[in-house]
Amino acid sequence: MNKSDEKLKCCVCNSHANSRSFRQVDGYDLMKCHQCSLVYLKYSPENNHNFIQDSNEGKVEYWSAPKFFDRHEDVFKKYFQQRLKRMKSFYPPNGPILDVGVGYGFWAQYLIKQGYEVEGIDISKEALEHAVSYFGVKATKQSFEEFETNRKYSAIFMFDVLEHLDSPGLMIQKAKKLLLPGGILYIQVPNVLGVRYPFNHNLGLPHHLWQFNPSSLLTLLSQSGFGSNRQYWTGIQGVIGVHEKGGPSLVTQILWNLANKLRIGNRLQVVSQKCDSTPQ
Repeated sequence: MNKSDEKLKCCVCNSHANSRSFRQVDGYDLMKCHQCSLVYLKYSPENNHNFIQDSNEGKVEYWSAPKFFDRHEDVFKKYFQQRLKRMKSFYPPNGPILDVGVGYGFWAQYLIKQGYEVEGIDISKEALEHAVSYFGVKATKQSFEEFETNRKYSAIFMFDVLEHLDSPGLMIQKAKKLLLPGGILYIQVPNVLGVRYPFNHNLGLPHHLWQFNPSSLLTLLSQSGFGSNRQYWTGIQGVIGVHEKGGPSLVTQILWNLANKLRIGNRLQVVSQKCDSTPQ
């Protein structure tokens, strides 16, 4: 099912040398770098950027669509409040914010209601039209690779984006250059391999090129110029799916809390601060 002859290499050490065949999932070959602990697709697939379309056709799970937000707005807002609290604990933004992969605009709208100036980009025309027409988000259709601006931002968000990008290290470096001194980069990615809860979560193939864990992502951030002023948390993917099925039960909630306390939840969030004072 690999549709391209372009062979990927570990995006952390930028090499094939330490990688070996890991396993095959749904017909896709995965590699593992034994130096960086990163698991990744062996080949770069074609049409990797039609995630929204594939979710509408039921090929992949995507719980941040309008129909789910309308039914579970209180659940979404709970996690938005959590994000905002974590962001403020590092650096209360006092300038514009860039939301990379703004999607349908729910998180951007929440920030705007809190008084922040938010700008968004996304590659999905459908999602952007919703963000702009329903919420008035200032957003444009373009990839982060193509994005150019003279603005500097107090915070940049990349929620469920980095695992889709061909060159995540370069994009983290680009984000750092776009940040004001003291600004923060807030990343969220799946964290589904190894001992994680819930178990056996979908790998999101072929859309997810990289299967990060805390070690590989923190190393990539260090190599991309971010210092030690950072923090990471884990969370649970598929929360809205559980609510759609009438849950979560008390036992499920206890397991979620325990997984997060032990840092084995299957979603990873990292906040890193740009600590140097020299404009870039």
